[in-house]
Amino acid sequence: MEINENKLKTILKEQRTGFETFVNKNSREQEKKYETYVGTIAEDFGSKLSVVAEDVLSMKGKLDKVGNRLDYVAEMVARNTEDIEIMKTTSNLSSIH
Repeated sequence: MEINENKLKTILKEQRTGFETFVNKNSREQEKKYETYVGTIAEDFGSKLSVVAEDVLSMKGKLDKVGNRLDYVAEMVARNTEDIEIMKTTSNLSSIH
């Protein structure tokens, strides 16, 4: 079997067409797999982020309660300090007489 230039061109054209079809098919399949993978990763990240957000909100609520308790303790200290000052003043006045 002799291969002339036209026969060689025909063979190469068939090979190129077959190869392009193979590459295009595999590229589409890989693209679909990649899209599925990225979608799965995004969904997983979103669910984990939701858990973190819930924890942050929970911690914020706890910190708010602690802040309120500290405000209350600060008020009590201020009142006690005033009461002590009043008792000192009263004690000094009664010891003068």
